Amino acid sequence: MVSIYRHEITTMTTLATQLKQSSIPLLLINQEFFGKRSYNPQSHILLSDIRNYVNTFNITQQMYKDQWLNDGETWADWWSNDLYGWGNQHHPIMNGYVEKMYSIWEKFTPLWSNYMRVPNYHLLAQLPSGRRSLSHYKIDCFLYSYLDNKTSIQQIRSFWGALTAAQRREFISWANGEHSN
Repeated sequence: MVSIYRHEITTMTTLATQLKQSSIPLLLINQEFFGKRSYNPQSHILLSDIRNYVNTFNITQQMYKDQWLNDGETWADWWSNDLYGWGNQHHPIMNGYVEKMYSIWEKFTPLWSNYMRVPNYHLLAQLPSGRRSLSHYKIDCFLYSYLDNKTSIQQIRSFWGALTAAQRREFISWANGEHSN
């Protein structure tokens, strides 16, 4: 992975050197070749969502650390388990995902390849019945074959990013009530 970044940096450095030695004005080089590729103002909606992600992530992380502090690092396991349970409307994952879980991840399906690795359906107690949409298949592939292989904190970060600001608040409210006993 590091070698890929080194190659990209070397390529960009070489390109920059060649452009500066050309007769193209420096201002044009900076604005057209590098400025548009390195910085574009982002929408207020995206920036607001990023701030919400960071703030709610930190609040929820502290809540789980306070609750499960004596268990060492298991706070992340509890949080991950709660996210999956909440997202699947408290139905066992081994029975497959419910519509709420699919709606959380639906927005990412256009970005995923149609040739994703086959989901680990053999882990399920019952196979999904009937013909299903391609987006549901992609979500199954992602959740069963990819996200399951990540650490709890990586799963949490991915899941937290998939949630909307309203869904994050809803989860925090649910988790506060669930763990206040």
